Amino acid sequence: MRWAPGAPAEVLPAYDPGPDTYVSLAGIRAGTVVGTENEGGLTRVVTWAPGADPVLLGSGMAFQVNARGSVAYKLPYENEQWLRKDGVDRPLPFGPSPYSIAQITGLTDDDIAYGLHYSTPVRWICA
Repeated sequence: MRWAPGAPAEVLPAYDPGPDTYVSLAGIRAGTVVGTENEGGLTRVVTWAPGADPVLLGSGMAFQVNARGSVAYKLPYENEQWLRKDGVDRPLPFGPSPYSIAQITGLTDDDIAYGLHYSTPVRWICA
C-alpha cells in the first residue's frame, strides 16, 4: 500500500499476480518503491512509481533504491550484491571467498552503497 496525506490509500499491484504471489517492500526514495516479489519459487526485483504499472528489473532480492532510480539487490540463491545504475548492472565485490556473507543496508543518491560483510561495515563507491 502507498499512503499519502489527504489521499486515499493506493494498492501497489503485483507484477505477476497469482494465488501464491507475495511481495516484501525494501525501500522507497523520491516516490519510487523497490521490493521483492515471490511467486512459485521465483524471486524478482520490482519497482513501483506513482501512477505507473510495476516494473520488473529481473531475478533477485531488492535492498534499496535511491532518488536517481538506482537499485541495490542480490541474485537469488547466490550471495552476489549488485547495483543497477542507468540500466546497467554493476557487481559490488566483497571478498575472495565465494561463500562470503554480505548485505546492503543503504544506498545514497550518489550511488554509494553501504552494508555489511559478515559483521564488518563496508562501503561500495560506484562511479
